[in-house]
Amino acid sequence: MSCLYFFLLIYSIFIKFNEVFGQFLLNQYKNYGLTKPELADDAYLTIVGSFASVGNGSSRVAWALLFDKFGFRKVYTVAVVLQVLMILY
Repeated sequence: MSCLYFFLLIYSIFIKFNEVFGQFLLNQYKNYGLTKPELADDAYLTIVGSFASVGNGSSRVAWALLFDKFGFRKVYTVAVVLQVLMILY
């Protein structure tokens, strides 16, 4: 197995991991919030979800600008590393 092939394989695994974890968080915030007594207010969770959606849409514009300036590989590598660090801590 060549070094380039191995790098692309590992990189594609991180990309897929990034997508799966992101979709899980987007779909499960309310279920998680309802398990915590201090967060179990439906109106509060709706507001949190609304702000999260606005932040998600806004961040797509910011990421697109960063992709244009620095290129896909550099920006996505930083994004994956940051997400892995946030998962671990």
